[in-house]
Amino acid sequence: MIPLVETFLPARLGVPFRWLLSSSWTTNLGDGIAAAAGPLLVASLTRDPFLVSLAALLSWAPPLAFGLYAGVLSDRLHRRRIVMAANGIRAVVLTLLIAAIVTGAVGAVAALAALGLLATAEVFADNTSSTLTPMLVGRDDLALANSRLQTGFITLNQLAGPPLGAALFAAGRAWPFLAEAILVTAGVLLVAKHRYAAAKLGRTFQTRSAAKTYWALVKGVPKPPQGKVEAALVKATGPDGDRVRKALPGEQDKAMHATTHYAVIDRVAHKAAWVSLKPVTGRQHQLRAHMALIGHPIIGDNKYEGDKALADSGIEAKLHLHARRIVIPHPGVGEPAIDVTAPLPQHMRRTWELLGLDARRFDADRE
Repeated sequence: MIPLVETFLPARLGVPFRWLLSSSWTTNLGDGIAAAAGPLLVASLTRDPFLVSLAALLSWAPPLAFGLYAGVLSDRLHRRRIVMAANGIRAVVLTLLIAAIVTGAVGAVAALAALGLLATAEVFADNTSSTLTPMLVGRDDLALANSRLQTGFITLNQLAGPPLGAALFAAGRAWPFLAEAILVTAGVLLVAKHRYAAAKLGRTFQTRSAAKTYWALVKGVPKPPQGKVEAALVKATGPDGDRVRKALPGEQDKAMHATTHYAVIDRVAHKAAWVSLKPVTGRQHQLRAHMALIGHPIIGDNKYEGDKALADSGIEAKLHLHARRIVIPHPGVGEPAIDVTAPLPQHMRRTWELLGLDARRFDADRE
C-alpha cells in the first residue's frame, strides 16, 4: 500500500470503513457545493429578501427539527439502507430540480421546497452514517475513524465545496446541482460497496480462510514443543460463569469439534512457556480449554485453573492470551491479503520483561 495512504487511512480500519469514508467524503463535497448554490439560485429567481433568507435558514433548520427523529430511526431500522434511501431521495430531487432549471420551469418557492427536501434527507444520511462507524472499526480506532470523517466534512463540505459551488453557478445555474447529483449518486454506490466487502469477509471467517495466530504464556513447557490438540468441546456451567469442557462418551450429539496447533516459542526454565497458538476451528474458549486439557493452562485464566500458576511470581493476575496476527484474503480482486499484527498488551509486555522474554526478535514473518 502507498505509505501516505497507510499513514492517513491504516489498513486495520478495514475495507468496509474505507467504502463508508469514500461515500461520506463524496456526499460532503456535494453538500458543500449546494450550500453556496442553493441561496444563489433563490436569489436569481426572486428579489424578495424573505425568500432569499429562507434559503439560508433551510441549511440549518432541518438538523434542529429532524436530528432527534433521525437518531431514533437509525436505532430501529437497517442503517445502511437508511443512508442509501436518503441519498437516493436526494438524487431524485436533484434530478427534478435540474430538469426544472434547464426548462425554465423552476420558481423561488419550488426551489426552496427542493432545498428543504435535500437538507432534510441530508440529516438522515449524515446522522445514520455516523452510527455505522462503530460497527465497522474497533473501539481503539474509533477516534481515528471519526477524525477521518470529520476531515472530509471540514475540508470538503465547509472549505472546498462552497467556493466550487459558487464557481459552478457562475458558469450556469444547473451545473452545481448536476455536480451534486453525480456526487450523491456516487455516494449511494460507494456505501453499497461496504455491504459486499463485509459479506465477503464474513464468508472468509465462516469458511475458516482467515489465518489467526495467538500468543500465550502457559504453565510448564508442552511436550513435544510442537503439536496439535484435537478435543471435542461441550458447554458447561461453573461458579465463574460459562465455560467449556472435553466432551464425554455419549455426548457426540452436542459436542463441537475443535482443533488447535501449538508451538513453543521460548521457555522460562520448566516453569512457563511462551507459545504460539493457531486455531483451526473457532469454538468458545477453545484455546484456553485445549491448553488446560494438555496440562498447560494459560497464565491468569481463572476459568481453567491458570490463575493458580505462578501466583507468587509477581505476574499480574490477568489472562495472558493475545491475538497476535490475522491474515485475511482481501475482498477486492487481485489485492494482496490483509495482514494485521498487534503488539502485546501492557500487562503481557510487563510479564515478558519480568521473565526476560523478547517479543521484538520475532517479526510477523517468522511466527
